[in-house]
Amino acid sequence: ITNAGEENRFKHAYHLFVVEVVPEYLRLDRDRMIKALRAENISAGIHYPPLHLQPYYRKRFGFKPGMFPRAEKAAKRIFSLPLFPAMKDKDVNDVIDALLRISGYFAK
Repeated sequence: ITNAGEENRFKHAYHLFVVEVVPEYLRLDRDRMIKALRAENISAGIHYPPLHLQPYYRKRFGFKPGMFPRAEKAAKRIFSLPLFPAMKDKDVNDVIDALLRISGYFAK
């Protein structure tokens, strides 16, 4: 991450590329977006549910659904697009094209 003229001190880990489905702009939710991407042969996934809903934290600290509504709302809207160091430009373009096609079709 750099600004023009700054030293590049950070390197991307190429681990996750998380996007958010914003229902105010699209006529589908996250799960339908993932299904549509998979139909386009694009693997998309959900990686991290809210921490407070993980079994360990529920048992250890007594966390329950509804205690952190913003985290739960965000979790229902985000998913990860494919991202890995060996991705070729064609792979990246395939992901972009599918995402744009689906988003355009389901735009409000």
